[in-house]
Amino acid sequence: MPSYKTRFNSLILKKNWPKKEVEQTASQKPARERKKKCKHWRNQLATLRLEHENQLQKTLSDLEKERDQVKNQLLLQEKENELSLTSVKAKL
Repeated sequence: MPSYKTRFNSLILKKNWPKKEVEQTASQKPARERKKKCKHWRNQLATLRLEHENQLQKTLSDLEKERDQVKNQLLLQEKENELSLTSVKAKL
């Protein structure tokens, strides 16, 4: 049985195709497929990166909200303590 290259070369000779042109077409197909896959993976990576950034932003926002609540509670508690001290001093 003739090898793949032998059959390939005989086909080129029968069809009168230039060998270089046929080889380029054959090599372009895998290159196109690789480019397609690379584009797919780049898009998927970009999507995952955006999802990750959104999740980080949400987490940061939640933490800032919690921090502000604690800060406000602390300020309120300090004011209540000041009022208590003032009222105790006033009674004395």
